Amino acid sequence: MQIDTNLLEVCNKLFPITNTNSRISPIFSMFCFTGKTIEAFNGVQGMKVDFSTDFIGCVNSKDFIKVLTAYIDRGVDVKNDSNKLILKSGKSKVSLVTIPIEDFIQFGVSKKKRLLFEITKDFIDGIKQCKISVPKNDIRPQQYGIAVVGDTLYSTNNASICKYKTDIVNDMSFLIPPLFYEQILKLYNTNVNLYIDKDILEADFGDIKVYTKIDTNLTLLDYESVINRFEDDTVFVNIPTEFKEAVNRIKSINSGTDIIHLDITSNTIDVSSTSTLCNIKETVDIENLLNPISCDYNIEKFVNGLKAIDDFKFVLNDKSVIMYGKSGLFTYILTSMIR
Repeated sequence: MQIDTNLLEVCNKLFPITNTNSRISPIFSMFCFTGKTIEAFNGVQGMKVDFSTDFIGCVNSKDFIKVLTAYIDRGVDVKNDSNKLILKSGKSKVSLVTIPIEDFIQFGVSKKKRLLFEITKDFIDGIKQCKISVPKNDIRPQQYGIAVVGDTLYSTNNASICKYKTDIVNDMSFLIPPLFYEQILKLYNTNVNLYIDKDILEADFGDIKVYTKIDTNLTLLDYESVINRFEDDTVFVNIPTEFKEAVNRIKSINSGTDIIHLDITSNTIDVSSTSTLCNIKETVDIENLLNPISCDYNIEKFVNGLKAIDDFKFVLNDKSVIMYGKSGLFTYILTSMIR
């Protein structure tokens, strides 16, 4: 069989699903060629792509992509030879060890799968916004992902919380794992549906299907009560472009600290950062703010939040100050590190 660039493109889409950690089962690092599909599975999440091939078996994903990348411009022929996959390019030959497809571990939704909702452009926009508050690790399972509660998305990492009201029609609550929603963001086009079958979600992209296990016994956090706690009559203020630019400059210049300091009066904000090697401060005129407040925020979370909101206010909360930001149907709340 002559290999073309389409196969390499498909394998590159599948590769993020594989788990190449040698301490995990080797089967999770493999592509499974069934003759009609190519599949990958890491123990929790999988992807299946409709793609016809003349060879059947499982092969290490990283090695297969390396060989294709190295020889694709010269043309590559592939054939099965007992427990090996032979790739030939001119006078060059590479043999990759294969295992039978019967040894491949996978799961997927059954024919009894239920349609949850259509994944809309608005839903995708909400995922992009809410991912900024997803923790970078799974230490707290209740927070490791984006929660779908009816038509609303939520995320939190303790320091910040996001809310985005979408246009989907949905009657369930569940947590979407990061790897799953990242694949949805990469593959999204129109007419994409999300299905559920017991504890498995499947996003159907036509000839590509992405699926993942979810913890249906997980008790989701009461995100709305946290957000409502900081609702008050304080007027939202439109965030000047000058303020966002000042914050970005401070972050880019002073790399020796992860803290940004705010001194807020009724009509100005002094924004600054201090490290052992560099001190920087800028003053921006902003009216209708609380008077006076001094507080520190994590600079990365503060910058990420400003990218997503248009208006904000600052709410006192015991020993901290809450930055409450909004942009349309999106809400971002960030707790200060020090008041």
